[in-house]
Amino acid sequence: MLKYLNPSYYLRTAQRGGYTIDQTILIVVIIAILITLVIITIGWQLIGRATGTKLGSQFKQIEDAAGQFYSSHKTWPHLAAPTITDLQIPLVLSGLSTISGVSLTVDTTKMENFLPGLKINGTTSVQSSYGTAIRMRSGTVAALTGAPATQMYNVVLFSNVPIADAIEADEAIDGEQDSTSGRLIYRSSDATVAGCLGSSTMGAAVPAPAVIAAGTKTVTTCYVANAI
Repeated sequence: MLKYLNPSYYLRTAQRGGYTIDQTILIVVIIAILITLVIITIGWQLIGRATGTKLGSQFKQIEDAAGQFYSSHKTWPHLAAPTITDLQIPLVLSGLSTISGVSLTVDTTKMENFLPGLKINGTTSVQSSYGTAIRMRSGTVAALTGAPATQMYNVVLFSNVPIADAIEADEAIDGEQDSTSGRLIYRSSDATVAGCLGSSTMGAAVPAPAVIAAGTKTVTTCYVANAI
């Protein structure tokens, strides 16, 4: 019984098969480092998915806004004025009743802001969360979705989108990563005004973009929204 009261007994026991205090501390530190690395990795993945989901949510918001505009005015936003441009359509959805150079044919007393939370850049454009102007026009998308060549859709464009966000949104919307087909397409960012719309002309066909080049960091994205 006396041996259990002797400290040397516990020291000999630890030396025979247990861990010393230093070894225990080292093991705890290693486990803590591994847990930290796992948390950081999962955290970055969740952040990436969140931004991709945010992109998809903004496209959905604009699609819903176009539907609400149609319900209120019995016409689509691209028909709200004879000379309206792809930059001005989002302004109409944001409730702006006075747009430079545009004479609206809808009842301006019923104008509402269907795009709350998106920044309006004066009377020039509505900006996405990526700090660039949102473009929107009508067009056919047979080359992207296999829809009839005569079926028109609202098509929304965002530029300067990180490719990781585009990929995450593509997988969420289309169920796979494919930059050249489906409701969400994207191409390498460039200086052309039309981007992946192919043209700023209302009713023009939206072409399937080329395969994304390796090393691409930002892309121009187009989303096929409401069927008109």
